[in-house]
Amino acid sequence: MDGKEHTVTFAWAQLTDLPAVLSLLSACSLPAEGADAVIPTMLVAREGKRLIGCAGLEVYGMVALLRSVALYPAYRDQQLGQHLVQAMLAHAKQLGLLEVYLLTETASNYFPRFGFRMINRAAVAPAIQLSVEWTRACPVSAQAMVLHLDAV
Repeated sequence: MDGKEHTVTFAWAQLTDLPAVLSLLSACSLPAEGADAVIPTMLVAREGKRLIGCAGLEVYGMVALLRSVALYPAYRDQQLGQHLVQAMLAHAKQLGLLEVYLLTETASNYFPRFGFRMINRAAVAPAIQLSVEWTRACPVSAQAMVLHLDAV
């Protein structure tokens, strides 16, 4: 950060954001495979012109996979990640989705505040199990979590 005050803004990602998104995912040790396909349903956070955060939603019929929730470390603990996740869940509700799933290796203690609960990987909707994130990007050790939108 350059010491100047910058307002953080949120907007839907554009294809031109893909290189910055991929760089962010790499910096956060998150899988980048398949992220390009999520750009149309990805929200990004910017400070000035710099992309500092993102969250994406892969939609499969009536269910979705929340993925690529990332912020550069210097911007954590400012509720920016919370804003990204809440916006994605609001978008999922607007789309009429029933459930949102996620896979995580490091944030299983973060997502329960939004209503997500841990589940066995075998209980994940079959459509999610066919996703790139599920089949190739995330290791089998990743914890599966689900949020039932009708319960929120």
